[in-house]
Order: sequence, then structure tokens, then C-alpha cells
Amino acid sequence: MDLECVAIVLSIIAIIVSVIGIFQTKKVNTINLNSEHIKDIYKEFLTQKIPDSLRYLNYNDNHELSGEQKLQNTLLEFLKAIRYFEYLDEEFYIDIKMKIQRLEDYIIGSELQNYDVSKDFFYKNVKEMLVDIYNTVSNKYENG
Repeated sequence: MDLECVAIVLSIIAIIVSVIGIFQTKKVNTINLNSEHIKDIYKEFLTQKIPDSLRYLNYNDNHELSGEQKLQNTLLEFLKAIRYFEYLDEEFYIDIKMKIQRLEDYIIGSELQNYDVSKDFFYKNVKEMLVDIYNTVSNKYENG
């Protein structure tokens, strides 16, 4: 009788350990899938497309903006690429979307309002907003 109880307890423990293992494997696979998608986005947009489109952005000493359409199109394309997360991690998606919108609003506002800010100040603000976007994507990649 004692051996039967030990065998039953060991069987139950084995089942529990197996079930836990299955859930952990599924979680790791999901994290890996998300990380792969973020890695692709990071490589395509954050290291190539966004820096390339920034080269066209020009805010001159007369407070005139040009080349902004290229960056705006790239940011829109970037937002479409991360739509994958709209359904899997809505908080991350909304955070990135809001940051992109903030940057676009600043750029459009600079163009339409003819802001009286220095060229250096304009580029500093754009860079700060981009760094915020880059950091958010990097944190998602590092932390799953």
C-alpha cells in the first residue's frame, strides 16, 4: 500500500512538472517569436530607413522645413510594421504609436506654424523624440 501511494504521488508530480514544462516552452517560444519580429523591425527601420530618411530633413536658418515627407512616410511605414503588436502587446503598440504621433506633430507643426526656433533646437527635439522611440523598441527587444 505504501509503495502504491508513493507511485501515485510520483506520477502526479511527473504530470505537474510536464504541464509546467509545456507552459514554459510555450512562453519562451512566444518571446522568441516577438523578439524575432522586433529584431527585423530594429534592423530595417531603426538602423536603416529612419536614419536614411533623416538625411533629407532640413530645417534652415529661415525656419523653413523641407524633406519632412520622407521621414513622415518612413514613420508611417514603421507604424504599419509594428501593427503585429497591436494585438499581442497593445500597451507597447500604443506607446510607440503615441511617440511617433508626437514626433510627426512636432515636424508638421514646425512646417505649418513656422516655429521661431533655432536649427539646433529643432534637430535636438527631433533627436530626443527619436531616441525615445528607439529606447522603447530596444527595451521591448531586450525584455520580450
